[in-house]
Order: sequence, then C-alpha cells, then structure tokens
Amino acid sequence: MKKVNAIFHIIAFVLLVSSCTATKKTPQMSSTRLNSYSEGELSYKSQFRFKYLFLESQRLKALEDYPKAVDLMEQCIAIDPFNADANLELSLLYVITENLTSALFYANMAFKLDPENSWILLHLAQVNLALGNLKGELNAHLNLVKLEPSNIDFKFSLAQSYTSNNLFKKAIGVYETIEKKIGVSEEVSVVKERLYIALGDLKSAVKELQILIDHFPANLSYRGMLAELYQANNMTEEALQIYTNILIESPSDPLSNIALAEHYRSKNDFKKAFKYLNYCFDNPSFSREIKFQILFSYFELATSDSSYFELLDPLLDKALFYHPKDPSFHALSGDLYYQSNQMDLAYKSYLKALDFGASDYFIWNRCLHIGLEQQLYKEVIDLGNR
Repeated sequence: MKKVNAIFHIIAFVLLVSSCTATKKTPQMSSTRLNSYSEGELSYKSQFRFKYLFLESQRLKALEDYPKAVDLMEQCIAIDPFNADANLELSLLYVITENLTSALFYANMAFKLDPENSWILLHLAQVNLALGNLKGELNAHLNLVKLEPSNIDFKFSLAQSYTSNNLFKKAIGVYETIEKKIGVSEEVSVVKERLYIALGDLKSAVKELQILIDHFPANLSYRGMLAELYQANNMTEEALQIYTNILIESPSDPLSNIALAEHYRSKNDFKKAFKYLNYCFDNPSFSREIKFQILFSYFELATSDSSYFELLDPLLDKALFYHPKDPSFHALSGDLYYQSNQMDLAYKSYLKALDFGASDYFIWNRCLHIGLEQQLYKEVIDLGNR
C-alpha cells in the first residue's frame, strides 16, 4: 500500500505542476465513470474495481469509518488519477479527519480536472477559508462567479471574500451589481455603509443610509442608524435633529429617547434627561438590563443630590410594573427607600428581592439589620435560619 501511495503522489504532483504552466492545457480525461463503462485506457476489470472501491468508500464514510474510507478512495485515485469525483471525495474525507493540507491538495486536483464544477469550487473555497488562505478563497469565488455570473449567492460570497482581503472598493463594486438585480435592500446598503466607513468615506456612508431612508420612509430604524453615524463622527447637532424628528412620529421610540436622554445627561441637564427616559420605561419591550443600568447610574447620582429621588422613583415603579419578579429592581427599590429613611418600605422591598431569588449578602444583612431595628425578632430569626 505504501508503494502504491508513493507512486500516486508522484503522479499527482506531476499533474499539479503541469497544470500550472503558462500554456493552459485541456484537463486529462478520466477513464472511469460511475454510471457507465468507457473504452478508454483502463480495462473493464480496472473500471469495475474503481467503482467497487468508490462505493465501498462511500459506505464506510456513512458508517464514520473514515480511515478505511480514505484508504479505499486513495486506491481509486491510484487506478485513475484523473477522476475529479474521486479527488473531491478524498478531499472531503480529509476535511472530516482534519487533515486540511491534504484536503486542499486534492481539492485543487479536482478543480484542475473539472474546472467547471461549482461544487468543487465551493469546497475549494471552504478549505482555503479553513486554512486561513484568504487569497485562495477569493480565487475560488472569482471562478464561481465566472462560471455562474447570474448566481446572486456566489456574488455575495465574492463580495465577502473581497472584504476579508481588505479590498473594500471591489467589494462595493460587487454589491452594486447585486443591487442592479435585486434592488435596494437593507442587507446590501448596511454592508456598503460599513465598507465606506472602513474607507474613511463618511459622505458616501451617509448617502448609502439616505438611500435606505428614501426607499423605506416608514422604517424609522434607518433614520436612527444615520443619527448614530452622525454621533460617531461628532456631528451632534445633525444627530439630535434626526432623533427629534423621529420622536415627532414615534414618541416612544427607545433609541431616540435614550440617545436624547444621554445627550442631556452629558450636559448635566438631568431633569430633561429623565423626561426622555420616561418614554423608554413605558415601552414594555425596552431591555430589562438597560433599564437597570440606567436606574443604578441615576441612583448613584441621587445619593449625592436628594432632589433626584423624586425623578428616580416613578421610573423604578415602571420597571417594577413590567418586571414584577425581578429581584434586582426590588433590591434597588429597597436601597431607594433606605436612603430616604423609609425603613418599613425598604424592609418589604428587600424581602421581595430575596423571595424572587436575590442572593447578595448585602441584601440579607440589610434585612437583618432593619428587622432588628424594627424589633421584628421572629422574622429576624427566620431570616437568619434561611
């Protein structure tokens, strides 16, 4: 077997080198077919054995006996080195057995033998990608698009390969050809916007989002994306104007409210910031985690200026209304009451936090401390035992 493999590798190497010469030659025709017999150089007996070994290798592959499957497929190629299917199948087996270097070798051989097979090219692209050979992946996708120029999926893959190779302008060019076929879409426009940003072309990035806004005026999220782009590039006034316009049409829009709230917070206009936060907390789909982060940051602010407790309290009530079993909100409510010296309410809030799963030692300690002050000795004993 080692002798057969050595002879095969010599033949395969000669084939690969000869295919890379300056003069492009027609690939050598295979003498074997899986569904028929040919009158080629191989005898009927050799063709029969090839088919038997090929199908047996496939059976063993299905049974996950990969080493034996590899061995039989190598024997197939020893019989007919010019069979593209056998080279492809051996490459696939080497992918499964994580021998990617050999997988790439046989994938390249399969492509040389059958350069118009899209399945081989797709596999070749995947193997190159797995090996981190981005140029090889790009070449495979270029050949796929040449092979099937009307295939939109292949063009998307080509654009992504250009992007991976930092060829952003070429990627944009491919996306533009896609747009001519499918029209304006979020998927393409958003990617183009990011590519323009990568190129440092803010003007084109803005234009790309404006195209989305013009085509889909009812979708306010595109306006929000443009506002975020302005914000990221220190164009604050333009961003604020967009957020303000969005709120005219949709007063409870979370993104716009939170952006304006953050803007006024940064300007130390906390009361105006709370105005916009109210709309956010009225939205039941607004993220629970973000609500807590906002409440906690403003709670810390309120500890140094008691006037903010009056603004924080209604926001916390809304959070508790939409998330009645969240221990973090009940714990924060307990802190709020504790700071304002309303010990009865603080005690009840801390107890609810514990009942809903809070495990922070600080909360247990507060409960025990307040219970002792309130002379609730039996409850303190129960809490202590818990």
